[in-house]
Amino acid sequence: MNKFLLVSVLPVLLAILTVKLCASMATVGGASAYASNNNGIKRITMHKVNRTCNGNTTQYKCHGKGKHTGITKRSVSATETLLDQGWGAYWMGLITVGTPGQTFYTDFDTGSSDLWVPGELCGTACGGTHTYKPSLSSTYKAWNKTFQIVYGDGSHTTGVFANDTVNIAGISITGQAFAIINSASGMTSRTNDGILGMGYQKLAQGGEVPVIWSMYLTGALSLPIFGFWFGPVSTGSDTGELILGGYDTTKYTGSFTYAPVSVKGYWEFAADSVSLTIGSTTTTIATSINAI
Repeated sequence: MNKFLLVSVLPVLLAILTVKLCASMATVGGASAYASNNNGIKRITMHKVNRTCNGNTTQYKCHGKGKHTGITKRSVSATETLLDQGWGAYWMGLITVGTPGQTFYTDFDTGSSDLWVPGELCGTACGGTHTYKPSLSSTYKAWNKTFQIVYGDGSHTTGVFANDTVNIAGISITGQAFAIINSASGMTSRTNDGILGMGYQKLAQGGEVPVIWSMYLTGALSLPIFGFWFGPVSTGSDTGELILGGYDTTKYTGSFTYAPVSVKGYWEFAADSVSLTIGSTTTTIATSINAI
């Protein structure tokens, strides 16, 4: 499988962002490539969390002054709201790991590909409130491999890989590879219990199949599609949805434009130009770029 469709829907836009795709690009399917699947889709309620910037570590993190080492996550994740540039925000939702399931509120991140949750050794350094306890899971299997990732904002985590049952939106994935984090830096300001990466396998630190891909490969999702819907900013909404296996026609108007991914790592595509229109004023932001 080499295709997965990412759809993001924002119901209320305060400014219009226009992206002109390169003329030489072939589309990945067309408007009829993926049929409406309102009845078969899976949903996860997402909650917006505003970042706070107190202390040296979080100031460093919020300003995105991190260094990149090897393959790293980009400095601004796709879970950031484009309409509130303050200190930024991230969106998290509920998953369980283990048998019986242990609860975690993870940041669903399109800019990385690994799933990790805090281990008992990480303490407050991992942020969040829940920790994974292998001894409480009958389906836990150790994997003799070290996990380490450095994110583009300078934060990083280390731990060990393992396999266990992961449940997301009522779908159970047996033997899913993930990481148990034993130490972390730059995470103390966050309230999420880890990160669930939704990028390509190429970015996975251990070469493991990412959760979202496992869901499709095992037949749990009927269509290779996922998307985010964020509640109206004008109403002060702090909730949204992660929609899996299709798209919800009640969440948008118009039709989709398809573009191939430039490099199968990030969700990246080539664009001729990007312009921003506010009122009657249009400003070109960039030309001939690879956009994420």
